Amino acid sequence: MGFKILNMIGEGLGLPEGYFDKVSQEQYMAIHLYPQCPDPSLAMGHADPNIITFLQQDQYGLQIQKDGKWMGVDPIPNAFVVNLGYTLEIISNEKLKSVEHRVVTNSSAARTSIATFFSSSPTLPVENEVPVIIQPAKEVVTWSNPPVFTSFQYKDFVARYLAFMCKPRPRVGIPLDPYRL
Repeated sequence: MGFKILNMIGEGLGLPEGYFDKVSQEQYMAIHLYPQCPDPSLAMGHADPNIITFLQQDQYGLQIQKDGKWMGVDPIPNAFVVNLGYTLEIISNEKLKSVEHRVVTNSSAARTSIATFFSSSPTLPVENEVPVIIQPAKEVVTWSNPPVFTSFQYKDFVARYLAFMCKPRPRVGIPLDPYRL
């Protein structure tokens, strides 16, 4: 399902068929259990560094930020929430934006969610371990739409992202800022 959706996104961006097969080398899943929390206001927002995330949630708690305000995403039975990550924002040259989101825990009930992440690998699975380079796709860059980001190694971006996420609040900027042209 994930690769089908990525291929449809790629088609919409005018990318060659199979573009995301080359850059989304890793897929992993996380099951989160959020226990009851007496102070749900402690939730912190972030956007994911990967390409795309599929989320199944059983209780209300996911919120996204739109125009500086947090909005709830109600769970729908047998449906997935699809979050775009920073890597897709870069590849699309900001035609598609990553989504800032957070989980607001419930003070009276636990919440479980299952997330599947499609991500680049730090290196391509070849003999010489060639680093994966992330950059705006050449198909979305034109003279009237110049690149917004420089190219960089994915492994460096992940290291910078993790260091940024470990900073105390309030954080200034976003992990993409150092890569902006």
